[in-house]
Formats: sequence, C-alpha cells, structure tokens
Amino acid sequence: MGTIVSWIRDKFSPSLEDFSAYDEVLVDFDSINAPGKLGIRTEHIQSLEDVEDIINQLRQGRSIYLLHIGGLKESGDDNFKKGVQRLKKVCQGIGGDIAGLSHDWIIVTSSIAEVSREKER
Repeated sequence: MGTIVSWIRDKFSPSLEDFSAYDEVLVDFDSINAPGKLGIRTEHIQSLEDVEDIINQLRQGRSIYLLHIGGLKESGDDNFKKGVQRLKKVCQGIGGDIAGLSHDWIIVTSSIAEVSREKER
C-alpha cells in the first residue's frame, strides 16, 4: 500500500481547505498489473452526463478521481443528489470508495484504492 496524500495536499491545498479531515488514500499497488504510473485525474462535473462518464471509467478499474462538483450543485438540488447517489451506488458495487474533501470536491476510486477516514493525530 502507498500513501499519496502529501502529493494531493501540495497540488490542491489552496482549494481543499477541509482536506485535513482525511489523512491518507491507500492504493493497492499489487493489484495493478500494467506497468507505469497510476493516474489520478481531476474533473469538473457540470451535469449528470459528466457523472455517467466518470462511472464508465470507474467500472473499467484503475481509476482515482478528484471531482469538482460545484457545477453539479449549481444545476439544481435534484441533479446534485441524483449524481452523488449514483456515484455512491457504483462505488459500492465495484468495491470502490467515495468521500467528501470539501464543499465542492469529492474523491472517488475504483477497487484499487480506499480513502482512510481516520483523522490526523
């Protein structure tokens, strides 16, 4: 298992004020068969169609996404709730994980990673 939190904190710290609530993301590097680097992608989610695109990528495996969901919030409460619920159900179904990082950011992973929810000591 490896920790990628320090990289994420350095990269996104100005926009992730509440990130300290989650101290590490654990990645099962042994389950990754392909050589090379594991990609961590950022996406801006504006609509339910964007949510479906992310879901398709999660189902293929080997995915970690930092998602800015501010645009989805602005599209209405119904769309926001549907989108987040859909992501939660798919993450649960594929053995992935989902967690809030701040008001406008969430992290979603396929089965290769889990978000540790222990607070820093």
